[in-house]
Amino acid sequence: MEGCMGSHSCYPLVQSIDSFKRLGERFVWKHVLREGNQVVNNLVATLILRSLSLFYVIFVDVTLTIFPRDF
Repeated sequence: MEGCMGSHSCYPLVQSIDSFKRLGERFVWKHVLREGNQVVNNLVATLILRSLSLFYVIFVDVTLTIFPRDF
């Protein structure tokens, strides 16, 4: 699968998301960008490159702490 090697721990997740996309399913992906979450940040970047749409981009978590890009 392009963008995620089969040996990577996120491969099953990316494969599931791709199958939803092929079926025409609609879903919302929410992610808070933060420095300690680099694995998910990279996964989100991969999904964006794979033409999955993000309907909501969240930059604030429940404590109302802002996590700006390019930190």
